[in-house]
Amino acid sequence: WDPDDHTAAWSDGATLGFARELLPLLRELAREIGLPPLGSVLLVLFVAKHPDQLEEKWLLLDRYARTLGINDQSPATVQRLLEPVSLGCKLIAQLPEELRQSQGARLQLLRTLFAPAPNRLSIEKSIEIVREFRAAHAQQLTGEHDLRGMTRLLRDLKALVAAFESQTPESLEFALRTGVKQTSLDEAQLELPLQIQTTGDLWSDLEQSQDEEMQAVASLARQFLAVIQIPRPLHRADDQPVGGVSDIANKGNPARLLLSELANDDETLAIRLAYDEALYLRRETPPATPLPQRHVLLDNGILLWGRARLFATGVALALLKPRTPGEVVTLHGHVLDEFSPLEISTSQDLREWWSRLEIAPDCGPALHAILDTLLADQPESQPEIILVTHSDVESALAPSLLARDWPSGSRFFLMTVTASGRCTLSQRTGAGKREISRFALDLSKALQAS
Repeated sequence: WDPDDHTAAWSDGATLGFARELLPLLRELAREIGLPPLGSVLLVLFVAKHPDQLEEKWLLLDRYARTLGINDQSPATVQRLLEPVSLGCKLIAQLPEELRQSQGARLQLLRTLFAPAPNRLSIEKSIEIVREFRAAHAQQLTGEHDLRGMTRLLRDLKALVAAFESQTPESLEFALRTGVKQTSLDEAQLELPLQIQTTGDLWSDLEQSQDEEMQAVASLARQFLAVIQIPRPLHRADDQPVGGVSDIANKGNPARLLLSELANDDETLAIRLAYDEALYLRRETPPATPLPQRHVLLDNGILLWGRARLFATGVALALLKPRTPGEVVTLHGHVLDEFSPLEISTSQDLREWWSRLEIAPDCGPALHAILDTLLADQPESQPEIILVTHSDVESALAPSLLARDWPSGSRFFLMTVTASGRCTLSQRTGAGKREISRFALDLSKALQAS
């Protein structure tokens, strides 16, 4: 650790990482997943920033490993870990520049790689360590070249081996672009799923997919359907004095007694009423009022990166299920500055949707544009509009939604999710916001079920 430049350095004096870049990343990792070993983080960041220097610095690392062994040979335990870590570092070096050069991209790279690391510290301990690290003196940050150096190296390599396990250039790039892990399948595994994918039914594809993320989305959608009910609009009762007479019955409202019954004397009428012998008119049942057309608006902003995206997708798929045969449900996806009709009928469509991520922090302009189009003038013609987004987006949208002039009978709902699975359903009208329900979806159970 260089106390003058506030940098971590290689043994040859070359800069390994700057404190001003490292500390914000460590702070975010500590809050989100817990800290992996520091050496493994530094190596990933260096390769992401300087892929052209990987071979040169890897020789330096190899020479250091040799000093820990006997007769200039790396210890066998270290050598077994060095090879997969070397291949993993080459994967990082091959990534497109936009996935490794900015601070945001490197943070997502660290999140993606180290989430499965077995030797991460707890979040509480990690936050405490970051505080101590910021206040530490240079002498406290200087490593020792002894048996503890061997221990630290093994710890760092073990974390990197777990980070790079089963990673391919395609799967790593997919995970970084979508925030969702891609499960690779060998050819033998693909024989049966190919038959399943030709069904054209999204729910069948998801439930029978070999990808645990796809199965998890289906499980989350089932959880959502089990706990939530969108309030239905109130309509007039079926039994109204409209239309003609459909039947004569011996039960009913006294106001609908046959006129011939009123011709009886009081005692006879009372007896007929008591013994259910009096006859009543039964009105025709008017046609059932159809449910309003449902429009599901699926946000795609930067705040939905990662686990929150699985929850949002599961919720949106559940909302696409028609409540009655023939009900029209339309899905709109946030693309650029608008909500465009989105067709998701297979798991491949879902993957393509995940590969598109908007950098906008909220969907405000796109939302108000589509609301101007969808909202109707007549209360009975109002569609049902449900926005699925992150809870932080709702806070950003609140002022503009409050200021909006909502037409009478409008049915606009907000379904918000978080990365931990907390979901809130609320309705926004001209009178303000009304929370309807709050619940939590469990991704761990969804993955276990898959």
